[in-house]
Amino acid sequence: SLWHLILSYNDLEDIPTNALRYLQKLQSLDLTGNEISFIKPNSFRGLQNNLQTLIIADNSLNTVTGEAFQGLPNLVTLDLSSNNLHEISPDVFREQMNSLTRVILADNLLSEIPYRQVSMLKALKLLDLSKNQITSMKIFHDDQPVDVKLSLQQLHLEHNQIYRLTTAAFQYFLSINQTFLDFNPIHQISDDAFQQARIRELYMRHCRLEIIEPSAFSGLESTLQVLDMSGNNITALPDKLFNSFDL
Repeated sequence: SLWHLILSYNDLEDIPTNALRYLQKLQSLDLTGNEISFIKPNSFRGLQNNLQTLIIADNSLNTVTGEAFQGLPNLVTLDLSSNNLHEISPDVFREQMNSLTRVILADNLLSEIPYRQVSMLKALKLLDLSKNQITSMKIFHDDQPVDVKLSLQQLHLEHNQIYRLTTAAFQYFLSINQTFLDFNPIHQISDDAFQQARIRELYMRHCRLEIIEPSAFSGLESTLQVLDMSGNNITALPDKLFNSFDL
């Protein structure tokens, strides 16, 4: 009848599969602060029916393979923050993971947004990529057609290395209620960067913005309710910048 198991800050080097396999009612497993460097296939066998929260934060993961989370259709929250992840397998998230709504990849070494990887998650509402090494909103390896349209409650990109929001920067998003770009070295917002992005709250605090063009936020007129650009280097705003922002 065990529902929650916390094994944080021990010296585990592997997922203790054989010890966990009989905990068929387990809903939450916390493995924070161990020395796990690899997730083997079938590491979570026996936990398929009820596991909803899986935390493997602050470990030694370098990559996540396509078989790492197989057989976890009821997973709601996956926290892989504070590892050494620089790559995530394109098929790590599967169509069967219909319940996964929160993916936390903060404080890793990712250099780009894993659009293809998370595109399979139809229920995804929170994507946390803060404190990585992301430099752009683009897909760099676009030799294949990309059909990604994410609808999120929260997108966290704070403390990355994004220096410019290019035209159609948010083309892979249908809507994002809250978008956090704080503490990026953003110095320029191109025209139509937010075209069709449908963002309700936009936070760009402590970036390096100096000049705001008249059409910088074009496309957000019908959705934007909160805009926070505090802590920048802005000295003036265009006279008609917010004329059409009735919300």
